[in-house]
Amino acid sequence: MVTLNDIAKHLDISVVSVHRALQGKEGVSDRLREKIRQTADEMGYIPNYAAASMKRKKQTIAVILPTDQDGRKLYFDYIWDGIREYSREVRALQIDLESWPVKDEEELVLCLKRTADRGGETYAGVITVSYTRRPQMINQLKRLAEEGIATVVIDDDLKELDGIFCIPPNEKTAGRIAGQLISLMSPKQGTVLVTEGREESKIHKNKRNSFQDTVRQENPELKIKVVHGYSGSTGRGNPVYKNIVDILSDTKDVTAVCAMTAFDNLPVVQALEDTGCLESVRVVGADLNDETEQLLLEGKLTALINQEPYGKGYKSLKILTDFILKKAQPEERIDCALDVVLKSNVKLYTSALKKKLESTEERNNDQQNKNFN
Repeated sequence: MVTLNDIAKHLDISVVSVHRALQGKEGVSDRLREKIRQTADEMGYIPNYAAASMKRKKQTIAVILPTDQDGRKLYFDYIWDGIREYSREVRALQIDLESWPVKDEEELVLCLKRTADRGGETYAGVITVSYTRRPQMINQLKRLAEEGIATVVIDDDLKELDGIFCIPPNEKTAGRIAGQLISLMSPKQGTVLVTEGREESKIHKNKRNSFQDTVRQENPELKIKVVHGYSGSTGRGNPVYKNIVDILSDTKDVTAVCAMTAFDNLPVVQALEDTGCLESVRVVGADLNDETEQLLLEGKLTALINQEPYGKGYKSLKILTDFILKKAQPEERIDCALDVVLKSNVKLYTSALKKKLESTEERNNDQQNKNFN
């Protein structure tokens, strides 16, 4: 095991300087701190946080996130899975998760307010998302920062807020990828549809605009129609389903559809099936889950853009844990991969994801058995 003394000898400096640098304490220059951290990584130094945590009070992180509804595991539940997995890896480090599942933005803002009201004495960190950038949402995030509560916002890029870490959705890149795919698979002329997503969401708007700009650039003769409505419900009463059916009754040259969110995939496919258009229309969907895996294998989806929600959850808690315990600042740009998944490679992705989820479930069962015994 590499020790602080080993690093000090290697750099010919004092052990005190090494300790201060790795603990984020004052007393060393930024240049020396970076050199010490780099050397520690190169030498394979592993901090004994478990031992240190025994001397430290428990740190509480509030996880305030939506959950998927109607028994459909589409996106948010995978974020929860990633968080739970990393929480098990740091169980010995006195990190305690307080889970607050929410149904909508109003409930989310209320939970953020309660967290900020209780302050930094109660919470060391928060993991959340921003449905929109409404003032009430931004105000609560500002309050968390003012209280000294480290906060990670998943699927947004709030550069204007100091003290807030973000895992951006890379929505413009996702829109460009979908636009290129549909441009490649469509004839020179015809109409392509793109679902609107959440009307007030800047992220969905950016993704949609990026998709439209790319299609116009790659295949300028294609016409584009936006399918209004948000897929907040299931079944054929879904607004996306109804609006696509209406469009298809009037527009006979539809060649492709881009589903903006994970909730749009099924209503898009159902609308195409019920109008007899599924075989002639290509569909680019969003996010890999059990539902989209089956749709790909059945040939009802041509491709999908996976935004790795499990990885976002895992990384969000890792960022907070490293910051709280080590005062380690995350990278300036925190990215998760965007993958194009097809019928031919879907099993590669689902097999890897299922192994992660099975590992998480096994660890959960083991812990429950220990608690019972």
